[in-house]
Amino acid sequence: HASLLPRYRGAAPINWAIREGHSETGITIMRMEPGMDSGPILHRISTPIEPTDTAGTLTRRLAGLGADALVESLALLQMGRLVPVPQDESLATYAPKIDRRTTRVNWGGDATSVSRDIRAFDPEPGGWSTLQGAEIKLFGARPAEGSGRVGEVLNTEPAFTVATGAGAVEIAEVQPSGKSRMPATAWSRGRGAAPGQVFE
Repeated sequence: HASLLPRYRGAAPINWAIREGHSETGITIMRMEPGMDSGPILHRISTPIEPTDTAGTLTRRLAGLGADALVESLALLQMGRLVPVPQDESLATYAPKIDRRTTRVNWGGDATSVSRDIRAFDPEPGGWSTLQGAEIKLFGARPAEGSGRVGEVLNTEPAFTVATGAGAVEIAEVQPSGKSRMPATAWSRGRGAAPGQVFE
């Protein structure tokens, strides 16, 4: 399972770990039982969640760790050192399925939380917002300097920057509805957005 159980049982542990701002996650090898990801823990490997991690980069790293964890677990089993440890139910948290409401960007948060909102769903399904009535997916977010109305486009050059509830975020790429993912600055040059417009 792609979390350090009992934290984030369920369908989307990688996305929720980023969105909620955790500094660490990992892989858990467990014994299966009827409950949802509730079986005894056999082995765990942890990894830090970097400030620039997206769901995509973290998924790839955890895939490698998963292979390592399985090999280590089999070695421990052969040595008779694989001891099941019951999960502490009082520490259990859940990572429900991602839906459209979950992936809508809340610009009212501070720059760090808005950045996490976007990185948690990058590359799929993509954090989204609307601008001038059109849906736009957003990628490659990081906190930046700036202030303005919540959701206001502050700059399009040299970087595409949007105001949040406290601070601003720089957006690297966008995907307008029905189009391919592209650099946010190139999109704005093509009249996709202009300073003063507001994401909702």
